[in-house]
Amino acid sequence: GLAMGAGKQRLIFSIAREVQNVIATDLYLPDQGWAGVRTQDPQKLVMSAAPWPVPEGRIKAMAMDMRDLKFDDASFDFAWSTGAFEHIGEDKDFLAHFSEVNRVLKPGGVYAFTTVVTFGNESERIPHNYYFHPAHLFDLVDKSPLAAAEAFDCRINDHFLNRPLLESCQDFGFEAANLMISPLISFRRGILTAANLVVLKKDPAAKRAKTAIVGFEDTKARLTEQAKVLTKRTWRAPQMINVAKAKTGKDSQASQWHYFGQGSFKLQIRIASHSEIGKPVDQAADLKMKVKQFIKKVKGSSKGTHDEIGEDRIRNAGYAVKIFTRERKYPHNNRIEKVIRIPASGSADILLESADENLHKFLFEGVDAENIVILRAVRA
Repeated sequence: GLAMGAGKQRLIFSIAREVQNVIATDLYLPDQGWAGVRTQDPQKLVMSAAPWPVPEGRIKAMAMDMRDLKFDDASFDFAWSTGAFEHIGEDKDFLAHFSEVNRVLKPGGVYAFTTVVTFGNESERIPHNYYFHPAHLFDLVDKSPLAAAEAFDCRINDHFLNRPLLESCQDFGFEAANLMISPLISFRRGILTAANLVVLKKDPAAKRAKTAIVGFEDTKARLTEQAKVLTKRTWRAPQMINVAKAKTGKDSQASQWHYFGQGSFKLQIRIASHSEIGKPVDQAADLKMKVKQFIKKVKGSSKGTHDEIGEDRIRNAGYAVKIFTRERKYPHNNRIEKVIRIPASGSADILLESADENLHKFLFEGVDAENIVILRAVRA
């Protein structure tokens, strides 16, 4: 069997117990952007994760791109990938991948893969991290040489375990909750997603017809209403927002992007020293602030551009917080909504107006590593 985008997944070893051999492939390279597969020795990296003994030679690890499989035609009985397909690239890359899988499978061979489906109006085309609308996903499948079943079933039973949950509690200052909560339906930055399994077959004789999408609209409507309830519950009482060292400078801290929904929200800000949390911070800063406004990114590009809209030297300002706003949909339109001066005492309340389609991020300038930002938000 052939595993693609396999990393060090436990599934490699589970399947290896049941078959003659498994070849695990990924971008196992020393300069790879994905830290988990960064290596000069793929075999050593993969086998270091073995949860139980595996017969010698049963697993072979190779560095390989999912769009260019370095194997002979009809080499494998089956192939799989889990949580890797959405990272390949864009539509032409997904189609190239399907063609390669079809080529290396034996007649009658099966390709099973999981990917992320969004219960929105269209695919989230985030570069190298797509969330697929089912219609888009199966338009790609139907264009491929692989055969799919007649229908793709998107129905999700209305059970309390199937209701949307926040994908990561770390963003809210509760990292330990990630050890307890693994949502089946994730709600992250206003986007509803779920993992789905697709099984395709190499069968040139199969009758080809457009795959029917079953149960999507009803499930989408129910999950959307449940997500609205979740959003209201999240912000109905003061909710911590995690703030950490920002990449923009040594004396700045920032939150992740957050989804508030529609309405008015109060931000409660308290800046304190690590040694005296809760007490006033007697610090006045010479702060040179350069405000940059981000304009809409070119579609399909991960690089943004910016215009300088002003520069001001503020003496004894204490701190500044920049509130960034952007559209939920990619490509994002990043802009500075407002810049607020916070006195040296480090305490302030700010009113934020949010629209349903927006995300917000908070950047605190003039806050060094000796201080901690306590940020809470609540529906006003």
